[in-house]
Amino acid sequence: MIDLHSHIIFGVDDGAQDISGAMEMIRAALKTGYSHIVCTPHYISDSKFSAGLAENEEKLESLERKIKEEGLRIRLHPGSEIYYDSDTPGLVRDRKACTLNGSKYILTEVPRQKMNYESLLNYIFQMEIAGYSVILAHPERYDFIMEDPNRAASLIKRDVLMQMNLLSLTGKYGDKIKKTAKTMLEHNMVHIAATDAHKKEHYEQAKTAIQVLKDLVDEKYVNNLIVENPKAILNNEMLYPEKPLKVRKGLLGFFK
Repeated sequence: MIDLHSHIIFGVDDGAQDISGAMEMIRAALKTGYSHIVCTPHYISDSKFSAGLAENEEKLESLERKIKEEGLRIRLHPGSEIYYDSDTPGLVRDRKACTLNGSKYILTEVPRQKMNYESLLNYIFQMEIAGYSVILAHPERYDFIMEDPNRAASLIKRDVLMQMNLLSLTGKYGDKIKKTAKTMLEHNMVHIAATDAHKKEHYEQAKTAIQVLKDLVDEKYVNNLIVENPKAILNNEMLYPEKPLKVRKGLLGFFK
């Protein structure tokens, strides 16, 4: 399995705080069944979470040395979780943040409340002009998608990929987010399932979440979410996801 979203780079954000904690996460990931992890520390301009790419690469290399010393069969790849920023291409160009494994794919986080949808559409358009493809991190956690899941479908039609947090399926972030994640899965609105792990316990909990995922969707869809689609992204290949299904609004709202 490939984890496309994880906060293993230590001492730069709210993930692992030291190399010991990062190695605990890596061992837990291996036990859960992961063979590849993309390291995606937060990059938020003008905040304490703004370590540059050079620092992140240095720490990634130190983790790779530890992995080799312990004989662990797992590979790490560079990346960033870039907070919504109109100058994202500039951040990548100036090596403040990076795409996923040097690909055209950018993992983007947006404000969870009061995100202006039209501004997001303009951001996506600007990224496309710059030659990048947007992967929206944990869309099930954003108010504008919880209120109307069909907005996710509209973004997918604009070639945005959706990365769901596995732990959303266990209720870790609340029942409404859990319900939104399930609705998105049922309507072909998820392309990658990742851990967004910040500590070793998140990898341990991912085992349960993966079983929930297997109970919800068929084997092929599960394989696409945790193996095939992440692999294509790491290899900078074009993805052609299935067309999303519209969520029908009933008397009780979007959720049955």
